[in-house]
Amino acid sequence: MGYNISIAGPLEIRKINDQLMLLDRAFLDPLAFPDKYAFRHVIWASRSSGLATFPGLADAVEQAKRTGAEEHWDQAHRHLSILAQAITGAASTIEEVI
Repeated sequence: MGYNISIAGPLEIRKINDQLMLLDRAFLDPLAFPDKYAFRHVIWASRSSGLATFPGLADAVEQAKRTGAEEHWDQAHRHLSILAQAITGAASTIEEVI
């Protein structure tokens, strides 16, 4: 099975590059971790942090499971909402490429 690969021109390459940049920016949220982390990327943490993917959600769920406190579950729901919004925003940046 062969593939039909065409060489993109400079404008097409620029468009894809811009969309990739916007895709990454969709996962930045300066309010996601106001007191806890130096990074603002809601999908992954730095390698030095030792946290799982979705660090805010992972931490919030772990704390809620440990304490069972309603305010900790509210925090987990907040982080889930942040992720859902980020993923929706990211999806909208690549609609024309798909």
